[in-house]
Amino acid sequence: MLRSGKYLFAILAICTSLIFLPVSGAQNKNEAIQNHTLLGQGRGLDHVMVAVRDLSAAENAFRSLLGFKVNRWGKFPDGVENGGVSFRNGSYLEFLGIYDYEKAAQTSEAKSLRSHEGAIGLAMHVSSAMQTATFLKSRGFDVKAPESMDFTPEGETQQKKPLWQIVSFKKPVVPGGIVFFIQYNEKAREESRKEDRNAKYETVHPNTAEKISSVWVAVKDLDAAVKGYNSIGLTAGRQVKVPHLGATGREINAGEGVILLLQPNDSNGEAASFLKRRGEEIMGVSIKVTNLDTARNIVETNLKRKLSTYRGPYGRSFLVPDEITRGLWFEMFQ
Repeated sequence: MLRSGKYLFAILAICTSLIFLPVSGAQNKNEAIQNHTLLGQGRGLDHVMVAVRDLSAAENAFRSLLGFKVNRWGKFPDGVENGGVSFRNGSYLEFLGIYDYEKAAQTSEAKSLRSHEGAIGLAMHVSSAMQTATFLKSRGFDVKAPESMDFTPEGETQQKKPLWQIVSFKKPVVPGGIVFFIQYNEKAREESRKEDRNAKYETVHPNTAEKISSVWVAVKDLDAAVKGYNSIGLTAGRQVKVPHLGATGREINAGEGVILLLQPNDSNGEAASFLKRRGEEIMGVSIKVTNLDTARNIVETNLKRKLSTYRGPYGRSFLVPDEITRGLWFEMFQ
């Protein structure tokens, strides 16, 4: 009996080890994959930064003319303040204005606003800022160590503990303005939002907007731009034709969204015009909506003009005039 019990115990121990070994191996494999990718388990496309001369006016335009829930978020110590539009999947549009021009004189926002309003950068969500920095360094890129930023929420006087960490290139390596990577302190972020009594992060919009699906970047050389994004760990996707902008496009897979690189194929087209004025920067965004007719009706009613629909790369779509959206081409699609 004792011997039989020992044999039984040994068999059970072996079986148990066999059961748990594959799981451990799978976990190690997943960790290894995460450690050797740019985004890790992050959702990728996160937010677009839009520099505006009058933050209140920009917020009001998106709220009263386009049907978004828009809120003021807070201030940075360098003289820049922000507000924006949040979406259900975590992506958002961030409007950046200046409340202290002396402090903000050397910021990217102030430098851009000397010549134009519009998108100045793109952030991609990663699961580990440190792992993303290590990954980029392993590919020979010179990046800043993960750093946090002080932030004072709107209506408060004290700065919050760091809500995020950022990894950025010391010198630009891909077209699109300021391209960087962000990891959120999810616990601190959730605590901050629970404390917020003004619902600054509403995600249900009258125009039925769901998320940012695509960020458009105007480029001079499509193949070179694709190689640039490949070099930092983002793969190329499908090729698309964008006749309404006079461009040929190529998607770059970026987690839950795509970066759409646009090379002009019509010297008189909108992409060519933008590239001539602004260079290789973010030209526009595609916002997915649940109901395109609802969205278009809201915009047409508020703008008091008709907007035609077309078959775009992502489905039935319409464009909002860029003078309304502060120099950012703005497509809604279903």
